Parts: sequence; C-alpha cells; structure tokens
Amino acid sequence: MSASKVHDFRHHQGFEQVVPLFGTGPLSVVLVSICELTVPGNTPFQGAASMQIHNVVPEENQVRVRGFIGWDSDVSVRLQVFRAAP
Repeated sequence: MSASKVHDFRHHQGFEQVVPLFGTGPLSVVLVSICELTVPGNTPFQGAASMQIHNVVPEENQVRVRGFIGWDSDVSVRLQVFRAAP
C-alpha cells in the first residue's frame, strides 16, 4: 500500500533527518521532495535558499534523508515523503 508523510524542521547547510513511515522496508520505493516554509503559517513557497536531496534510504518503518540547504542560518523546510505500493 502506498503512503505519504510530511516532515517539517528547521536547519541550514547539510542535514540528515529520519522520517517515521510505518510499513516501509529496505526494498521500498521512496520519493522525497523538499521546499521552504513561510513563518508563521508553514505554507510551502519558493524561497531564496537553494535546497537539494542527496540520499534517500528506506529502512524498517522509517526513511533516512540526507540533503543540503544553501543558507547560512536556519530556515523552516518541509520534506514530503512518498512510498509507492509494491
């Protein structure tokens, strides 16, 4: 069964986040997107910071994501994680 999860956090430069996603395993197909969020409001928008997803690793009931935020101070960001049905 497919599933999705939204994971909000604040960071800058390199990051690694673990996103809980029940039913995920090492053989799952997982896609991740990243965007900046307005403060306040947590609304996705195209901000000035560049953002990249580097690694997406499906693990038992979670997804490990590494990436980079091209900004010198913390910004609010959202990872949107999608696991495809097998």
